[in-house]
Amino acid sequence: MSYGGGGCGWFAGHTWSLAYEEQFYLVFPLLFITLRLAARPIILLIIILLMVLTALGLRFAGGDWPAGYLSHMIFMLTGCAAALYWGHLRPWCSRVSFAHWLAALTLLVLCVGLLPAPLEAYVKTVLYPPLIGLVVLGTPVVQPGVRAFFQNPLILYLGKISYTVYLWQQLATAPLPALSPGGLCSF
Repeated sequence: MSYGGGGCGWFAGHTWSLAYEEQFYLVFPLLFITLRLAARPIILLIIILLMVLTALGLRFAGGDWPAGYLSHMIFMLTGCAAALYWGHLRPWCSRVSFAHWLAALTLLVLCVGLLPAPLEAYVKTVLYPPLIGLVVLGTPVVQPGVRAFFQNPLILYLGKISYTVYLWQQLATAPLPALSPGGLCSF
């Protein structure tokens, strides 16, 4: 399923996600200011839940594109909410055992790898944001081994360059004939 990159050609096909990010970072700060969400976490939670329900309803009604679009916004908003309310989440995350973390990671990997695409689309909207949050936030807080892994200089370096790698991935993985001077301009 394409969320906008299908007609962009090989070299710009991945930029749809950059466009989603730009839209998110233009719209949601205005909502945070207007609705004073920094001081009202319950309102933000309600907004996220309404977005999830709307995305599920859209998907059920056959609106795969708008449901996918909204799902991507849910991912970003959930991440922002976790960062904004980290003080509230930290005590809860500090109680996450390694077994729970491993169970969340296993469930996430199984869902991504084994579910048929139509079912996975529903699961992605509902389960992926909290599972990813649990895996990313819960473990480094309480597991010294995992924290040490994420603080490893090589892992930190890969994190720093990952956005650059994302931006240049299409050029680096292009089919060789497309790398001709005419191929670079043909998209």
